[in-house]
Amino acid sequence: MLKWAWEERRLNRQVQRSYPHFSLDSYLRRLYLMTNPYRVHRRFCKSKKTSPIYGETPLQAYALLAHHLNLSHEDTFIELGCGRGRGLFFLNHLTGCLAIGVERIPLFVKKAFQVIERYQLGHQVKIIVGDFLEKLPTSSGRAVFYLYGTTLSAQEIQRLICQLRSYSKNSIYLTVSYPLSDYSAAFCTEKAFTLPFLWGRTTVYLQSQLSHPHK
Repeated sequence: MLKWAWEERRLNRQVQRSYPHFSLDSYLRRLYLMTNPYRVHRRFCKSKKTSPIYGETPLQAYALLAHHLNLSHEDTFIELGCGRGRGLFFLNHLTGCLAIGVERIPLFVKKAFQVIERYQLGHQVKIIVGDFLEKLPTSSGRAVFYLYGTTLSAQEIQRLICQLRSYSKNSIYLTVSYPLSDYSAAFCTEKAFTLPFLWGRTTVYLQSQLSHPHK
């Protein structure tokens, strides 16, 4: 954990140098000076009697995702399990996309709302309190889904897939470490690439839904 903490500090300094106009990031991190997000997650999981496994995607990885997808203000980016919402704020700042997150830990959402209110981002960043395995946000057109769900069980992935099948066939699905096609013939992998995470580079799969999946 100490190694990860040092790596996180190094990446934060890099973000400050590379994106000096992303000023809200400093405000967001100040909100957690006395409230460590890892401890917040552990307390929540203890109350729910589930395993405390928490991690965040570095902003450098989000920047590479935006490049691979050519994200713009016309897109909707939906993160399943958005944590503090840091990636959503960053992608909205970087590309102008509508950024939507689903997060089950109320304190994360409460603090994210403080950022949204302070920077008047109500029409640009939206965060929903809830479990993405139970309900997903609506989207009328193409959406880009991002799932950093490396600890989900096979049964949980199947539950999520049942919900994703209702979305537009033009939507894009990004998963870390495994493709959805391992669990359903309704999805196909169009591209795979690696992104930097705190523990090292990991494969991310870009997928779409097939119009007529094989049985």
